[in-house]
Amino acid sequence: MDSKLDRIITKLDKIENHLSSVDITLESQRKDLEHHIFRTDLSEENLEMLRNEFKETIKALKSELRPVKAHVAFMDAALKIIGGIATVATFLGGAYKFFF
Repeated sequence: MDSKLDRIITKLDKIENHLSSVDITLESQRKDLEHHIFRTDLSEENLEMLRNEFKETIKALKSELRPVKAHVAFMDAALKIIGGIATVATFLGGAYKFFF
């Protein structure tokens, strides 16, 4: 009977040692997880700051491009008018040569 009891005690000791090892591993993983959560929070804050800066930069660029867009629209209209005048002049010149 004593040998069975000794074997049970030995097995319980092994289980206890194994559980201690598991506890140490869990503690290490908990620390790693806390560190990971901290880094993730920092990354999310940085990403939010970058998004806000990007939005501000886009707004600034749009406001800076307004005069350029206005100039392009003006030149587009001016070239269409010049093209129209050239077309009419060419037509009138051709008609003048044809009839006179």
